[in-house]
Amino acid sequence: MGKAKEGEADGKKGRVINALTAAKSVDFVTMPGAGGKVIELFEAARKPPERIDEVTKEEAERLQTENASLMERNRELSEENAKLTGTLLAKEAAEFTRETLAAIQMPEITRQRLYEQLSSKPVLKDGALDCDEYRAVIEAAAKAEIAYLDNLRGAGEIRGMGSTPVKSGADTLYESFRDMWVKLGKSAEEADKLAKIAATGR
Repeated sequence: MGKAKEGEADGKKGRVINALTAAKSVDFVTMPGAGGKVIELFEAARKPPERIDEVTKEEAERLQTENASLMERNRELSEENAKLTGTLLAKEAAEFTRETLAAIQMPEITRQRLYEQLSSKPVLKDGALDCDEYRAVIEAAAKAEIAYLDNLRGAGEIRGMGSTPVKSGADTLYESFRDMWVKLGKSAEEADKLAKIAATGR
């Protein structure tokens, strides 16, 4: 829409447009006149905005400080968690050792000594108490102690006078230690060597 008046232009008579005042739609042509201003505007619109990726020195130092602080806090939390886990495991091992030894008949002083030795050396698997292996170790140690006590009680007595040979306390002690090391995963050769050292070291 626009303003026009009767007149003549380019040898033709009719309504001559003086001004365009409004438009409902516009069609752009590939070769516009009037200096191609529309083309220039589209070219400007196609240019991507400048990205600001640079970080100031102060900002970089701040981020580095924050990162170091977070890493230190993470280390502290990891240590606290390890301490809590260790405390819980120690408590669980102590209770497990006490219950296992309570079911085995032996002198109380021997039970207490075994408790002090074994409660601080739990058998773990995947960070948790391995009850089956731990029980095997406790029972094997108790068996060795009982065999040792039996050997002491029989010292000086005459044994094995009949046709059936009787094992000495040292032999029984050796076998108990050997069985214990085998249950702990040692090879037969390693278990034999360790059992001999334990049996003769008393």
